Amino acid sequence: MESYFGQHIQSLCFELGLKNTSAGAMIKTWYNGYSWNAKDKMYNPFSILNLFAEQRFSNYWFASGTPTFLMKLIKKTQRDVTTFENKKISELIFDSYNLENFNVFALLLQTGYLTITQIDKKARTPQYILNYPNFEVKEAFTTYLFETFTNNELEEIQPAAENLRTYLEEENLDGFMNIIRVLFAKIPYPLHILVLMGVEIDLEVLTDKGRIDGVLAFSDKIYLIEFKYGKAGSQIDSLAKKALKQIKDKNYGERFLNDGRPQIYLGVGFAGKEMGYKMENKS
Repeated sequence: MESYFGQHIQSLCFELGLKNTSAGAMIKTWYNGYSWNAKDKMYNPFSILNLFAEQRFSNYWFASGTPTFLMKLIKKTQRDVTTFENKKISELIFDSYNLENFNVFALLLQTGYLTITQIDKKARTPQYILNYPNFEVKEAFTTYLFETFTNNELEEIQPAAENLRTYLEEENLDGFMNIIRVLFAKIPYPLHILVLMGVEIDLEVLTDKGRIDGVLAFSDKIYLIEFKYGKAGSQIDSLAKKALKQIKDKNYGERFLNDGRPQIYLGVGFAGKEMGYKMENKS
């Protein structure tokens, strides 16, 4: 990149007001990451050429075509969309080409939506860890999934995602919950909504105290979220309090003590179509 596209990078820096190091890091985050051996990585040449031609960072992956068949397959098989990161698969799936029963993860790897980030050769059969290769691909994938699951148009998805992020950044949890409430009718699990909306979320974080349902990290704060479910007619307030109490009782925030960012505990209760929340700030 630096040897053959140095002049283009300089031009991009001038256009966007960036330093070389910042531009290099952004290009890597957006377009690098494809790997076949978990060691060597490559950039997406299509996206890189478009980046330098347009002089702006954008999701050029969309221009390569909509994976309609793949999206419908994921929806049809009711695949848990929160399992597409850090997914461990066996080497055997690479040889699976049954036209009657496609393996979703083999397809995601072949189409470039997932890539190999780790290989465990100690197992009797080599195990591969799959992840999204970069930000561009993850954003494209989650946007397509959101469109498929909710039947929303693509032009409606990004504004909704930005509103969701804005509400969280401003700690406007009423606005945040209103979006979740509308989408919950279409997607049965709220963590799926956060993933499909492209929110940076670390799902089911393992600590020595247990598993946190969700950790949403922003530049100036960290949300620790716990969900509690009850039957229709259950006391929403009680469920939300129970979720918040679990975060505190199990001291989930201990894992982030050295982080420096303030923590926000968010307990959310669901009962039928009703939902509510309890929040507590921790410095």
